[in-house]
Amino acid sequence: MSSIPTITLPDQAYINEYKFGQSGEYEVRLANTLDERKRAWRMVHRRYLAEGYAGPDGDGLWCSLFDALPQTTTVLVTRNGADIATVSLVFDSDYGLPADTLYKDELDTMRQNGRRLCEISSLASEETDRRSAVEVLNHMFKIIYLLACRLADATDFIITVNPHHVAFYERKLLFQRIGEVRSYGKVNGAPAVLLQFNLETAPERWFARYSGTTDSCGRHFVEPQTWNQAVWFLAENISHCSRQEILRWFREWRPETYSAFVEMSRRIWPNLTQTAMEA
Repeated sequence: MSSIPTITLPDQAYINEYKFGQSGEYEVRLANTLDERKRAWRMVHRRYLAEGYAGPDGDGLWCSLFDALPQTTTVLVTRNGADIATVSLVFDSDYGLPADTLYKDELDTMRQNGRRLCEISSLASEETDRRSAVEVLNHMFKIIYLLACRLADATDFIITVNPHHVAFYERKLLFQRIGEVRSYGKVNGAPAVLLQFNLETAPERWFARYSGTTDSCGRHFVEPQTWNQAVWFLAENISHCSRQEILRWFREWRPETYSAFVEMSRRIWPNLTQTAMEA
């Protein structure tokens, strides 16, 4: 009886890196550790503080109870090893979504119509070159698009943005406005608008908008070969930050947020014990 030979696959068989830029100076990472999450939270707080959306914080971190959920996925982009951009994706659940604070009626209508939602949250970039900033956003958007519709079977992105940014999201990324302008206490009362992106019709709309153009969005969203790297990168790297590690951190360093999380959990599951919640 012949034995089956053992082989070792070359590194090229594993796509555990996602790099872009003229010399590969940018790298996309999934923040699968608490340390990487905190790096993302720190960047968001830095940017939001500079924009007037956040106040001082002793630890310089921007996070909420939704960051304690194990399904929440955070993307981190570095440039030459330094953190440059981040975005998080919050999946709808019994806990709801961050935007429910302002737009619960609109979101509940979508849910009642069978839509499966996920929210783009904590988007921040410290890239100062405008063209490079758009390129970074395109790559992050591609990753969260695949996470949402290929891995989570979501039907819609939703996002709250400042009215000044609505035109960009509508023109470039093909979002649609579905909510009126409201004051958002979470960002120091700054105005916000609810936008929606239909994931199911996205390929057709991207093709209609960008096919045959030289726009950078066309390269990202129309040409099939540009998706291969992202698909294999996710397949190799998708993993959720340890639930226990995240909850322990919130309990120690964000007790008010942790208490709100516990209270909400017990409203959803009245018989839930502390041990079961952290298991």
